[in-house]
Amino acid sequence: MDKIWYLLLGGKKQGPFSVQQLDRDKRITPDTLAWKEGMDVWLPIRDIEELASVLFAEPRKQAPVQEEEEAKSACKEKNGALTLQLSYDPVPFLWLILLLILLLCYFFYYFFG
Repeated sequence: MDKIWYLLLGGKKQGPFSVQQLDRDKRITPDTLAWKEGMDVWLPIRDIEELASVLFAEPRKQAPVQEEEEAKSACKEKNGALTLQLSYDPVPFLWLILLLILLLCYFFYYFFG
């Protein structure tokens, strides 16, 4: 395919790209601005039928591979058995600790203050 598409990525004009190159690029979203010779203005890819039908008609090809790699990294093998390494977001946990401290302060102030 011909390299005819230009994109605005990170605020900079890049290209030209072929549709195949665009399909492999993970940075591209439906809101990415695209232009080719003959167009008056830059348009979001979702508004360009020629690109949107190819790039966003089905799930991106890279997604399953990425999800599989994340799943593998979450599991570790120990003594021949797979164990799941759970991770948690520390922010809600810290809020819970802060709430418990405040409740304890209130309790001590109410009964002993």
